[in-house]
Amino acid sequence: DLLAATAAHSAFILDESDNTPLHGHAKAEIARLEDAAGTCLALTHDGYMTRNGFTHTRRIFLSTDGMDLRGEDRAAADTAPLSPLPYAIRFHIHPDIHVTPVSNGHSAALRLPCGTTFYLHHDGE
Repeated sequence: DLLAATAAHSAFILDESDNTPLHGHAKAEIARLEDAAGTCLALTHDGYMTRNGFTHTRRIFLSTDGMDLRGEDRAAADTAPLSPLPYAIRFHIHPDIHVTPVSNGHSAALRLPCGTTFYLHHDGE
C-alpha cells in the first residue's frame, strides 16, 4: 500500500494527502497534441475533489529532439479554500544523478554519470 500512495511517485501532492484513497478511483482525462515542435500531454484528474474540492492538471511537453522537457501542474477549484493548502511537487531522481542547487533559488543542475548536465527550473515559490 505504501508504494500506491501519491508520495511514492513523481507527483503533485495537495494538503499532504493522497490524490485518491488507496485503491480508490478518480475520473481522469488525457489529451495529446503533437506538432513539429514536439508532443504535449495534458492529464487531468479529480482525485482531490471529494477531500479538498480540487482538480489537478499536469501538462508535459517534450520537444521533437528530446532536449526540451517542460511541465506545469495546476490545481483548480470552483470556490477558493478557506485557508491556503500546503502542496508539494515531487520528482524522484535516480541516485546516480548528482543534483546541485543553483544560486538563483529557482534552478538545479542535474549531472548525469556520462557528464551531461540538464537544468531543472521552476517559476513557483
